[in-house]
Amino acid sequence: MASTEIPVPDPNPLVGTTESNEGDIGASSEDRAEPVANTSPLGTPVKDKEVTIQSDEASLKQLHEKIASLEQQLDAEKKLHVKTQNTLDLTRKEWKQVAHELSKRLSDTKPSHIVTDDYLKDLVEALRYDIRCFSEKYFEDLSPQPWPQLSGGRKGTLVLPEKYAQCPASPALAQSFIWRVLEKRVFNRYQWPANDEVGQGLYKLSKSLSPSKHAVLLWTHYTECTHSCKAVSNPGEGENISEYETLRKFHIWRATTANMVFHAEDPEEVQKSWGELAESLMEKRINPITSKIISSSEDERYRKLLIEVIEKALIIDREISRQVAWIRWSFEDLEYHPETVESGIPINQDCLQVITAPALIKRGKSSGEGFGEQLELLAADSSVVVNLSPLGDYSRDEGDSFSI
Repeated sequence: MASTEIPVPDPNPLVGTTESNEGDIGASSEDRAEPVANTSPLGTPVKDKEVTIQSDEASLKQLHEKIASLEQQLDAEKKLHVKTQNTLDLTRKEWKQVAHELSKRLSDTKPSHIVTDDYLKDLVEALRYDIRCFSEKYFEDLSPQPWPQLSGGRKGTLVLPEKYAQCPASPALAQSFIWRVLEKRVFNRYQWPANDEVGQGLYKLSKSLSPSKHAVLLWTHYTECTHSCKAVSNPGEGENISEYETLRKFHIWRATTANMVFHAEDPEEVQKSWGELAESLMEKRINPITSKIISSSEDERYRKLLIEVIEKALIIDREISRQVAWIRWSFEDLEYHPETVESGIPINQDCLQVITAPALIKRGKSSGEGFGEQLELLAADSSVVVNLSPLGDYSRDEGDSFSI
């Protein structure tokens, strides 16, 4: 009978398993099971988180770098702003300074030398007094003889009006003569600057630029005035205001230029120049006439008094030149003869009205305003002189030529 063997269980089943596993060591990766990856508690792979963190850190670094760059740009902008603000402040400061200088220059171009009517009248009245005293001292109580009215000059160059030929030499004619010499050779001729070339240049330029047409038109209005210090002419209907503006601008320029010359003058040179001018006027314009009447022309006192008269006239002309108002001298006597300039006014057959000192006329103000208004500051002085004809026939000296 065949025997049956019963299998005995393996007391260590794990050994077989191990051996079985060890027998699988040479198996390929495909034959092996894929290991399970590590995960975070939230289920996110650890490796992906590290990549994310690294990416965030890089982004944060870039952001910081951008912020730092922007801060640098901001600092640069701040510095540029400060620099620009400083430049702007400096520009504003310079602009204000320039504006101030411009304002000062404009102010300087405005009339800076104001002459009041009373001051000017006082100067002229003092000169009238000196000329009257001089004339009375040397031309009083002369023997009846005509004033030397020398011929040979061009028309308009006679020293005294022809009608004065009827009058004997007297203090009245002497005053008229001296005033006319001053009016033709001193006033409005810029004789006061020490430098002759400057004076002559100013005179020629002023004469060239003077709005003469307007001046003649406006000056004819003087015929409306009376012997009182009041307005004698104002712009009427139809009158062109631009004429007054043109006149005003010219006299502002004239006064401004005269002031510039005055402030550049050397007082010592001025005094020397005035003395030379006075000597020249006496030698060439006055003594050739007066020496035919009196013998005192070589007298030192005569010379000194006449020099004082001429120098006072120069002071007046300088004051007039430096202010804006248009000042004129007029030998008209409108009360008796308004249409005739520099003419004797007959009172009757035996007498003649002689203008011994000119009227002082002013248009505008020293401030540069009011050129539509004209004033007579001082009326002309006059004196009634007896004609020569009742005293006898006296021949006149007409052998020499003389031009004032």
